[in-house]
Amino acid sequence: MAILPDRHSAAATMLLVDDNAAYRDMTEMALISLGYSVATFSSPQAALESATTNPDLQLLITDVVMTKMTGVQLAAEIHRTRPEMKVLFCSGYPAAALARQGLDLTHGEFLMKPISLAALSAKIEGLLSPTEANL
Repeated sequence: MAILPDRHSAAATMLLVDDNAAYRDMTEMALISLGYSVATFSSPQAALESATTNPDLQLLITDVVMTKMTGVQLAAEIHRTRPEMKVLFCSGYPAAALARQGLDLTHGEFLMKPISLAALSAKIEGLLSPTEANL
């Protein structure tokens, strides 16, 4: 049985950034199977350009450890012009190990790879669903 997004985020558009082609492709297919639109990039720099020109993007899903720019740096750059965009950090390293390396994940949510479809769906729903205070 497929896990489908609820009515709050069914039309959501994601910005997916990962320099690992296999993981990026697998995650893109998972997001599409959940009913989301996905703009996918291997380069944080290209994703940054898309984030500034595409107002439909609601969620950044990014690997944390990438060459030239970390996912944390990418999220900070995007938040300069798009402070409302939600962030989901993903990594094969535990959050505590990333924090010891000085990577601050407090401006988003975190999932450790490998990520199940159910965990990905639940985390996205939590990020995109309106909170009680916003109702």
